[in-house]
Amino acid sequence: ADAVNYGLVYYEYGTNGPRDNPYPIHTGIDIANPLGTTIRAAADGEVVFSTDLNDPTQITFQGSPSYGQSVFILHDFGGPDGQPVYTLYAHLQATLVSKGQRVKVGDPIALMGNTGHASGPHVHFEVRMGEDTFGSTYNPDLWLAPYVGHGTVAGRVVNTRGEPLDDVDVQLMSGGLVRDTTTTYVFRGTGSEVNRDPNWDENFLLANVPTGLYRVQAVINGETVFQVIEVREGETAGVELKPNTDVIVPQATETPITVP
Repeated sequence: ADAVNYGLVYYEYGTNGPRDNPYPIHTGIDIANPLGTTIRAAADGEVVFSTDLNDPTQITFQGSPSYGQSVFILHDFGGPDGQPVYTLYAHLQATLVSKGQRVKVGDPIALMGNTGHASGPHVHFEVRMGEDTFGSTYNPDLWLAPYVGHGTVAGRVVNTRGEPLDDVDVQLMSGGLVRDTTTTYVFRGTGSEVNRDPNWDENFLLANVPTGLYRVQAVINGETVFQVIEVREGETAGVELKPNTDVIVPQATETPITVP
């Protein structure tokens, strides 16, 4: 109950991490906890891969040693068009399930580790949809319920033609202070490693945002573009930042909105 279940803010899905030391484009989120912390299934499903050190064919997930010990689950529910949905749990200290085993949401499936290419104990968590391949990942934070009293912001930063802009800094502000920051997804030269959700078409996301009114802003070609949004508990607020457009508040409220 005390374990952290949100991603590291400096290396979010679709980003390349710190600007002074960029990492590879991130295809999931990293959730850090002490070594040996129990990892639980995100939803009901069937284990289609689980590292078995006694079976040479079941040691590395899809032939990639960077994941370390891993568990891969095909879930019982589908995507928006019925596509299969998978979750991947990587860098494990040990796996607690076997290939073909059925699991329920919350079942223990592994222990937190730092195997493979990992700088410390954490689980690399991915959501894949449609195909089980590396290029079929989507932002896991759109599939995880936010904490009580929190919501999610899914947004788009685009040019005047509506085309998504890579690696743009986005700020979440209230009361004149910056409350959170992120950058837009990096698609340049990545092939199809990261993808926008078919419902939200986002290229940035802020997870576990406390409820309230916020100003979301980015500087695009020297122009500060912003929108004021309301984050509601358990909901996702959509926002689009486009230069040379009017500010549009995406949700109507019964009380007057004061720009933070």
